[in-house]
Amino acid sequence: MKLFHSARPAQLELVPAREVRVFQSETAEILEGPEPLKAHLTVVILAGMFASLLLVVACMRVDRVISSLSGEIVTVEPTVVLGALDQSIIKTIDVSEGQKVMKGDLLATLDPTFTRADVGALKSQVANLNAQIARCQAELAQKPFDMPLQTDPTVIYGMGDSYAGHLHKHDLLTDTPYNTYTRMGLPPTPISLPGVASLQAALNPRGVALVRGARHPYSALLMQCVPDLRAARTDRMPFIPGQAPGAAEPEQGCAFAPRCPRSTERCSFERPRLVDLDAVSQVACHYPLS
Repeated sequence: MKLFHSARPAQLELVPAREVRVFQSETAEILEGPEPLKAHLTVVILAGMFASLLLVVACMRVDRVISSLSGEIVTVEPTVVLGALDQSIIKTIDVSEGQKVMKGDLLATLDPTFTRADVGALKSQVANLNAQIARCQAELAQKPFDMPLQTDPTVIYGMGDSYAGHLHKHDLLTDTPYNTYTRMGLPPTPISLPGVASLQAALNPRGVALVRGARHPYSALLMQCVPDLRAARTDRMPFIPGQAPGAAEPEQGCAFAPRCPRSTERCSFERPRLVDLDAVSQVACHYPLS
């Protein structure tokens, strides 16, 4: 019997991993694959930044720790508010933010309107108190009370055209027939007499025509704003938009142009003349109502 060497069974070849992955899920393929280099670099960079922050926090000195429940950085110092002691209007601000100022430097200037008004009111109070003191002294001495009237309108009336809008001390000391600071008793004649136009309006009233139908646009608006007692309380009262004209006449143009619905550019620079529309109506308007 011939002996034959038994052949060893051939070893099974290993199937490559990439061929096995074909039959696996995509998740398993991602997990078994090599990690990308960018992911490693991102982790290293973040770790380095975190370590750098810890090093900065450990080495740098913190002057003050500020905590806030709302997540906002707030100051622990109180807010410094600069303002006038009394009501006033700021005219100019002579400093800028961050500027260093010294003692005596001018920070701002205020409009003297309120101050002048307060001075005038205080002078009036002093004059009234002086009059009361003089009356009480005359009563105690059982003498007739005789004191100057001391009113500014009479002084202004006596100054005539020389009055420029302000009274000064030398104006009060300048003697005129109407100066009640230097002369006793009442002035020789009344002051603030009505003009010719006022007398003619009083002698020839035209109020009926105005109520029935105003010819000036601004007068018509004013008549519409007259309260009606018969109207319902829920009805809104009409109003005229804009700023009311002042007592002084404008240098040019119509004083009612800013609030007149029919005003044009012409009304701003050309003053209207008073003209007769009919026997009972006069109007000073470029565009009167028909």
